[in-house]
Amino acid sequence: MTDYGQRQDQPTCSSGDTGALTFRPRAAGDDGDIVAIYNRQEADSTPLTVERYRLELAEQAANCRGEQWVAEEAGRVVGV
Repeated sequence: MTDYGQRQDQPTCSSGDTGALTFRPRAAGDDGDIVAIYNRQEADSTPLTVERYRLELAEQAANCRGEQWVAEEAGRVVGV
């Protein structure tokens, strides 16, 4: 997995009063935040673990799925 640093050319859009969103490729360090987002969305399901998420991501990569992007606000992952 590639870890991407902050780039000057990352797209940014205004999100109203809450600040700006930055969209960037997912980095391995984002996995805990991503899993927390999924678990909030699927509260009635068996909770996803970081380990299971990474296994599923590896399976998707084997099928040549495109890279995953995250949305950041104030340095925190807020969307996938």
